Amino acid sequence: MPNKEFITGRLINWTLSDNTLRRDFAVGIVYGSDTRKAEQLLYEIARNHPLVLKDPAPTVLFKEFGASSLDFELRVYFSGIENNLPVWHDINFAIDDAFRAAGIEIALPQQDVHIRTIDREVPIRVEPPPA
Repeated sequence: MPNKEFITGRLINWTLSDNTLRRDFAVGIVYGSDTRKAEQLLYEIARNHPLVLKDPAPTVLFKEFGASSLDFELRVYFSGIENNLPVWHDINFAIDDAFRAAGIEIALPQQDVHIRTIDREVPIRVEPPPA
């Protein structure tokens, strides 16, 4: 958008005209987890929170097969900026509690190391640390 538009045009602050806000929660679960159960739990968590709006409805997305996890996103809507931190806090706790209870493990970054053998003998020398 050209700078001139900010000065001469009409600028609408949608946050001031609409009190509805959205918060996204990224959750990665370990490969082999029950993805349908994870989706169901995320919907239940959103529906059970008293500040989360029913319209627009919460959305759960199975976003991708990540490097270390199956990546989900829960999107919830609520009214009022004053509810941002309580919704953020409560839903993070609810996700952790529900996934633990269901045996769904939240993934940690991981890296596999594959060691290949060498056809020749490699000398190994251990030296004491310098004094």
